[in-house]
Amino acid sequence: MARGASPKTRPPPRTRAVVKGQWRRLHQEDLCQALRVPPSKKYQRLDGGPGVADIAGLMRSLPSAADRRSAGTAFSRALVVNVIAGCTDAHAKNNSLMLERRSVRLAPLYDLLSYAAYSDGSASIDSAMSVGGDYRLRRISAAKLERAGAMFGVDAAEAAEIVDTTRKGLRPAVADELLLGLRKLPLALT
Repeated sequence: MARGASPKTRPPPRTRAVVKGQWRRLHQEDLCQALRVPPSKKYQRLDGGPGVADIAGLMRSLPSAADRRSAGTAFSRALVVNVIAGCTDAHAKNNSLMLERRSVRLAPLYDLLSYAAYSDGSASIDSAMSVGGDYRLRRISAAKLERAGAMFGVDAAEAAEIVDTTRKGLRPAVADELLLGLRKLPLALT
């Protein structure tokens, strides 16, 4: 640990944790690593990299039923957040799995950047991954997000609630400037 830094004065990066007063490195793999895809193929549309179906298959292959359920639901939620917020850089290297002993979970979201604040509504905004066959955010409906959730084992009612809760919860969490841009996206916040 750097001189003068302590667990109480320095926020931990997502790859480290404090255990008994000492920093400990946490093992993580981004989804390209986990799927054995070269990092140069991180974007599905641009590079032929992993998409929602590939990631759903990875989640279904986790050894523990509890991990399959929690990681699958967490990725489904992350996908919904990225689409509703207009985050266009949610490729396979910007999603990771945290590995600890026999446990696997989705890492906290990072590198979230919404394009909505930059959009005047005239240009197409694309997702890094296809959802229901579409990359264009304006074509990705709540129903497509709900069907994507099913690929991760999320039942229909829970998938609908994830979409609805995210739409309602995002509004108070964003600045007014971003909110103006988000209103131009298809799953507009009301």
